[in-house]
Amino acid sequence: TYGPQITQTHVGLEESDISIFSGHGELSGIVIGNPDGFMSPSAIEVGRLDVTVDNSSLFTDTAVIKKMTVVSPKVTYEFSENRDNLRTLQDNVEETTASQEQEAETDDGHKVIIQDLYIIDGEVTASWTDIEPRSITIGLPDIHLTNIGTDSQGISMDQAFSLIWEALIDSVTSVAGNTIADLEELAEQGLEVLEEGADAVVEGGEAVLEEGEDVLDSGADAVEGGAESVGDGVESLGEEIQNVF
Repeated sequence: TYGPQITQTHVGLEESDISIFSGHGELSGIVIGNPDGFMSPSAIEVGRLDVTVDNSSLFTDTAVIKKMTVVSPKVTYEFSENRDNLRTLQDNVEETTASQEQEAETDDGHKVIIQDLYIIDGEVTASWTDIEPRSITIGLPDIHLTNIGTDSQGISMDQAFSLIWEALIDSVTSVAGNTIADLEELAEQGLEVLEEGADAVVEGGEAVLEEGEDVLDSGADAVEGGAESVGDGVESLGEEIQNVF
């Protein structure tokens, strides 16, 4: 099988139903495992893969796939220790493809052309595992590639896989990166609002304290004035009492 050789990870398939008479095939339960060092159980899980082949091409060296549709891929984009699982897988794919391209120069093996490729109804879950595990799930835009391998009259299956993988990874990293950046911006705006609110509270508290001090000063003056008036009254009353005797 091509999968494990290309990704250098576990690749699983639950069920396949392919008819050489109709030229239609359906594969379901496709799982591409994560590279070593990542916690998520898989990098990609595909609900279904539909393929329609030109039957007449099956008896030649270049199989022509009229249409391939990847339905509901669920991608896990995991960040850990300054690296991520998808780029690690991408490095594995590029390494394998480069070595097999050298072998292909002297090997006239089977090739493939994919006229239309669709990746639809996908989603990516971006997760961080460095400090506290957390994640966010985002919908992926649909992808449509055309004429894969046409210019060179066919390419190897691993080369086709590499091109499809690259398109998917570019979409995932773009969508996830933009969403993460938006969340960080919202967080920064939230912090600014909190800081402004805290400043307002502090300024309001200072104003209240100043007003309170003014009130206390006025009260103290009033008490002092009242005390003097009382003292004068007591003294006057004392003189009047003395005058009685």
